[in-house]
Amino acid sequence: MAREKTCDHYHIAIRCAEAKGWVLVFTCYTPDQIRARLVRRGKAPVELRELLSAERGFPMRTSMYRRGSTADTLASHTGWVYDDIACCWWPPEAPITVPSPRPRPTADFSVTFAMPEFGWLPVTLVSGSQKVYFEASEVFDPLPGFVRWLEKVASGGASRFVFDVEDTNVEFHIMPAPDADFVRFVVAFTMLLPTRSFELDIVLGRRQLVTTLYSALRKMWTSDAFQADPTPWFCDDPVEAGEPPYEFPYSIVSPVLEALIED
Repeated sequence: MAREKTCDHYHIAIRCAEAKGWVLVFTCYTPDQIRARLVRRGKAPVELRELLSAERGFPMRTSMYRRGSTADTLASHTGWVYDDIACCWWPPEAPITVPSPRPRPTADFSVTFAMPEFGWLPVTLVSGSQKVYFEASEVFDPLPGFVRWLEKVASGGASRFVFDVEDTNVEFHIMPAPDADFVRFVVAFTMLLPTRSFELDIVLGRRQLVTTLYSALRKMWTSDAFQADPTPWFCDDPVEAGEPPYEFPYSIVSPVLEALIED
């Protein structure tokens, strides 16, 4: 039996002039070869990005991502997400399409990060009758990246952050609001299904959003209980009495966000 030919494969995002968004492909063609093939077909790409470096030894074929385990995993690790309303992919800096109308501004927003257990960190967000609960996973530790994302949001940027909670992606989306000091904050769940579930949709002050999220995480992180024994999050052996303090691999305390709270 003949062995199937293999080649290097590339994860490539393509945006053409006539398309609303982006197409993601997993292909044995290099980015330059993809561009040349599109030009020959009269569909010169406006922009082309290689998302991940070449993978070795895959069967020689090209496939287009829509939904599925491989596409969802790629999305959670690159920030790209599939827009089920617009039927296209968007990069981390571009907002997805969300239901209309836009909600009215509110100041009613609270967040809780509970003490972690066995590598799972319970997170609760509440605004009025809207409530979101999920458990962040230490396997795909989101905390350092989440703090960096909050810093970008505070400075007026950032569109999205994706928590990979193993069976589901939890997406935090930031979108502009009519008032420049406000943002539309949308939380959505995506599973291995062709739909996105919108769980929370509010408009509130950008600063309030950032400080509420950061303060809640900081409260848990700096608590006496967590500082004494953070091993339930890091999935390490518990700290026993008389042992030296646990050496944290990182800290979530951000000078940028601390200054925002104190200002």
